[in-house]
Amino acid sequence: MSRALSQASNVLIVCLDNIGDLIWAGALATHLKEADSTRSVGLWCKQYTAEVAAFMPNVDRVHACDPFWESSPGRPDGTFSQFKQVVSEIRTVSYDAAMVVNTRWKVCAAVRWTGIPERVGFSQRLSGPWLTRQLTPEDRSREVLDEWTRLLGPFCTVEKRLFSSLRVPKTLEARQREIESAFTGTRIAVLHPSAGSAQRCAPVSFWRKLAAGLEDAGFHIGWIGRSDELDKIRDAVGGSGERHQWVDRLGSGSLTDSLLMTASAALFVGHDSGPLHAAAALEIPCIGLYLPGDWPRARATGNAGIRVFRRNSPQDIDAAEVLAGARKITLAQESPA
Repeated sequence: MSRALSQASNVLIVCLDNIGDLIWAGALATHLKEADSTRSVGLWCKQYTAEVAAFMPNVDRVHACDPFWESSPGRPDGTFSQFKQVVSEIRTVSYDAAMVVNTRWKVCAAVRWTGIPERVGFSQRLSGPWLTRQLTPEDRSREVLDEWTRLLGPFCTVEKRLFSSLRVPKTLEARQREIESAFTGTRIAVLHPSAGSAQRCAPVSFWRKLAAGLEDAGFHIGWIGRSDELDKIRDAVGGSGERHQWVDRLGSGSLTDSLLMTASAALFVGHDSGPLHAAAALEIPCIGLYLPGDWPRARATGNAGIRVFRRNSPQDIDAAEVLAGARKITLAQESPA
């Protein structure tokens, strides 16, 4: 272990990627803190994911901007002026070292521009020259968090498997109670019917049958996603009654509201995407739909029960099977079905 980095007291984790990746990065922040409770940990993330960072108990400081070289889901490209502003902000903090979880060279070059003296990351996709400490390329056949654990090596020892963890901050507890009051009961099942690609989404007929079955089992249904995503299924599932709530109709309909609704749930069902990883990190019993997904690389991690359904096509998933899995979800052991 490098003595210099093991004593780094101010570390920046850089994750200019989407929600799931940011949640995995939070596990690295937790371990850095556990190794040295006096260490300050900052996070550089996309603007649209910054709301998730508020749920990370071991992140002391957040810098947020969408990269100007690419777009984020449902958002335009970031601007160069915003990027320059955040780089200037990071420079004022005087970080000792940066941990770069992204493998794209543009991200590593951006971190070099901040002037942080030590920059640890994976040497691939032309990123190596921008790093001061290069790790061998990421093995994409392994789980993300297992691979990213290697980034901790220069800073501290790792003697256990890492898990993602999110917590509702005290500043949002009142808003969480407001959301809970919109439901007529306390047994909530949160459904996320979208994914990064429409080709990986279960059909509307599946979600209609699943929602009806969960209602029959006594659940009240909470739907999360962007408005344009939810509009595609709202009428089809018949979710206009008091046993259905839609996050885009609860106040701001923000990512924060989606996380708070999820944190209040007794069950989460969703595709291989960021909200699934958030639910697992919030320790909510989860059913993950990989239809197909990036398995096992994008396995959700958490301390609650996780049941995974893997299929070659979204058309192959059956609502009755998932409902049976929901009845068994109290088992805190992940098992592909």
